Amino acid sequence: MSKDQKRTISLVVLLGANLACATVGGPAQLEVRHDPFEFIDKASGKLLSDVLVLPRYSSFSGISTGAGHGPGAGRETVYVASPFIYHSGGDFRPLQPDSHGLVAGEAVAFAGKGVSLDGALVVCPGYQPVWVWDLWDPGANRRLELTPLEQAEAVRQLQLVAGLLHRSVIAGEERALWSLGGDEPIAVELTADQIALVDGFLKTALSRLEERVN
Repeated sequence: MSKDQKRTISLVVLLGANLACATVGGPAQLEVRHDPFEFIDKASGKLLSDVLVLPRYSSFSGISTGAGHGPGAGRETVYVASPFIYHSGGDFRPLQPDSHGLVAGEAVAFAGKGVSLDGALVVCPGYQPVWVWDLWDPGANRRLELTPLEQAEAVRQLQLVAGLLHRSVIAGEERALWSLGGDEPIAVELTADQIALVDGFLKTALSRLEERVN
C-alpha cells in the first residue's frame, strides 16, 4: 500500500469518526461583482463593444485537512471553461460552479470537490488580451484600457487563442495568457456548444482583421 493510499484511508477514518460532519454544497467563494466593465481603446479613449471572456478555474477533488490547507490526498486541476461574449456596460456574470463535499468538525477536514474562479482572460479583436483577476473588490477599477495592436499581430493573437482552445491541455509559455506560472498545465474543458461560440466569435473577428490587412 502506498503512502498516499494510507493517508487517504486515515483521513476517511477521521471523517467517519467525527460526529460533527456536515454536507456542504454551493459556491466555494464569494460571488463576483456583477456591475459593468467598460473596455476602452487606450489610444483613442473609444468604448469597445463585444469581448470574449475566457474564465480560469481551480478545482480540488479528494480529502484535505486544515480547511484545505493541510495534508491530504486528492487531485488539483487548473482549467479554462465556460467562455462567454460580454458586451461592455452589461452585467458581468461569469459562471461560479458549486462545490460539494463533507466537512468534519469546524473545518478540520474536507472530502469532496471544491471549485473556485481565479479570474478571466479578456480577448478583444485588434487589442492585446488582458488578464482580469480582481473581480470581487468593490473598489477595483471597472474601466480598463486595452492596448491596440498592429493588424498582423492582432491576427496572430486571435489565431493563437483559437488554436489553444482546440487543445485538451495548454502547456508551455502560452499559459502566461491566463497568468499561470510554474509547470502546471491548464486543461481546456469546453463543451461542443462553447467551442462553437468561441469559433464563431473568433472567425468573424479574424475575417474583419484580415480584410484590413489585405
